Amino acid sequence: MVDVVASFYEEILKIHVQGKLVDLSCRNVPLYQTYKAYTSEIYCVDWANSFHENQFLDFVQDLNEPLQIKDGIFDTVIVSDVLEHTKTRKSY
Repeated sequence: MVDVVASFYEEILKIHVQGKLVDLSCRNVPLYQTYKAYTSEIYCVDWANSFHENQFLDFVQDLNEPLQIKDGIFDTVIVSDVLEHTKTRKSY
């Protein structure tokens, strides 16, 4: 299954990645080698309490809170393998 997911990302990233990229919840940045050739700048964001040491980490951010990043400054946003770890909010 991992190989199927990896090949999917490889094909999709070639098509959609461009310019300034932010990788939200980047962990150990497994997609870095795949997307770096298509970007002009890369910013990696992860939780403060991540169990993964990350030499690429640029910003610490709780992804359950509003992002502390200005709107409209990134051309590409990657959020992989993180949605299952975020809180859901009920709307009434």
